Amino acid sequence: MKNILRFFKSLFSLFTSLDTLRFIKFNLDKNKGMRHSNSNSIVLIEYTTMQSVILVVSLLTRVLRKKYQSPKFIAYTFNGNYKYYPHVSMVYKSFGVEIRQFKIGDHIKALARKKLFEIIQLNLNNDDLVELKVDGLMIGDLIYDHHLRHHNVPTLSIKDKLYQETLREGLEQFFFFREYIGNNIKAIHVTHQCYFNAFPLRIAAENNIEVFGCNESVCQRFSSDRFWCEDERLEYHAIFNLLTFEQKKDGLKWAKNRIDKRWSGEVGVDMHYSKKSAFSEINRNIRVIKKSDKIKILIATHCFFDAPNGFGLNLFPDFYIWLSTLGDISNKTDYDWYIKTHPDFIPGNNEILNEILSKYPRIKLLDQNTSHKQIVHDGIDFVLTIHGTVGFEYAAMGITVINASLINPHIGYDFNIHPSSRKEYINLLLNLTDKVKIEISNNDIYEFYYMRHYYFNTSDWLIPKPEDIKYNRLMSPDIYAVYINSIKNNDLEMNRRLLVFNNFVFSGEKIMMNQGYS
Repeated sequence: MKNILRFFKSLFSLFTSLDTLRFIKFNLDKNKGMRHSNSNSIVLIEYTTMQSVILVVSLLTRVLRKKYQSPKFIAYTFNGNYKYYPHVSMVYKSFGVEIRQFKIGDHIKALARKKLFEIIQLNLNNDDLVELKVDGLMIGDLIYDHHLRHHNVPTLSIKDKLYQETLREGLEQFFFFREYIGNNIKAIHVTHQCYFNAFPLRIAAENNIEVFGCNESVCQRFSSDRFWCEDERLEYHAIFNLLTFEQKKDGLKWAKNRIDKRWSGEVGVDMHYSKKSAFSEINRNIRVIKKSDKIKILIATHCFFDAPNGFGLNLFPDFYIWLSTLGDISNKTDYDWYIKTHPDFIPGNNEILNEILSKYPRIKLLDQNTSHKQIVHDGIDFVLTIHGTVGFEYAAMGITVINASLINPHIGYDFNIHPSSRKEYINLLLNLTDKVKIEISNNDIYEFYYMRHYYFNTSDWLIPKPEDIKYNRLMSPDIYAVYINSIKNNDLEMNRRLLVFNNFVFSGEKIMMNQGYS
């Protein structure tokens, strides 16, 4: 009954959403003369209902149709629910993509069960599980993060029956794609570089098949030496040094201006998804950090469920184990410990955090709305994060930040401390003194910010001035109308963007740059 209701609701939404109907007509007009493909070549598209990604995929198929001489486009899913959303199927069909439900055969299921049994017998710890390899390919992090996200749990254990079920499901999909992806697959598009979504990414990349990951903000290409995005973070400084004197000067000035806007309390500066500022004004009538001669440490938390290994492996396999380790260190040291969550902390996290803190009473929880400026004013000495934005935010306020990751965004600079191993990290925290504090160059911070948020920023490649559009509109059928209207209002500017995108798809480059349209 529920599925029947979904079906008719979907049809109703189609005929009441003028934006969706307009987008379907737009695609049909753009693809006039497109013939049914008889080619054996296939391009796999991960099925999604995210309108912003569907829009980008409609453009990608147009380019790949030329590149691979009219291949067959298949939007794949293991879930049959798409059948109850005919309006989504009509959108995909309007640009020549067939939706197909993949089904896992009995021989694949048997293979997965056999491998699951072997893995369970090994009694692996969390570090082993996150680095688990099958047939020589690392997939442990994908299954690990998928489990946390889909079950809203902060950590896992090989003895956990629920995790064993996730592991079995992951192995089934892995072995399925191992068998399915062959010579006739020319390219693949995925929505995520983490979770189960990335099994075809890694398998295809290992077989030198093109893998794209494109959305309204970024377009990139994955490969066997690039399973995750943002590896350009190591190149920031070297690339900046190649710029002209004027480019460097203007870049540093732009970055300082943007950071100053953040400090002023402006919401959404280069973080369009943010709803609250963490930089409200200082209240000089109160103290949130008590006066003492002790070393004062702030822990900046992360969302427990949100892909801890989504950009690569850190010094800890998940945020729960990291925080528990810090709790153990708090019991062995004579520091003043504080912890703060983000104002946008999503539901479910606070309960887990409170459970951890109940074991470690020496760590004081600050109000989530406490201003970072207030914390600095009151005398914090060190800030701890895995790979958070506090790495540059507190550095810009003169505070030493210690990262628990070698793939953090700031790894190419010396304005943070980057221990190279968990042992080194723990030893450092057990022996903190003022001598550990580092000299910080503001110019390095501005350089980092410019490279990350301007030079490598393509957030406006699809929609000009997306910051002027409410975030929820970009995640709804409204984005279809915004895009079509942008073409209508400035066809020349939009064609420049499409040319840059077209050149990227044909180029072999790992990431699309904004040079050429801005």
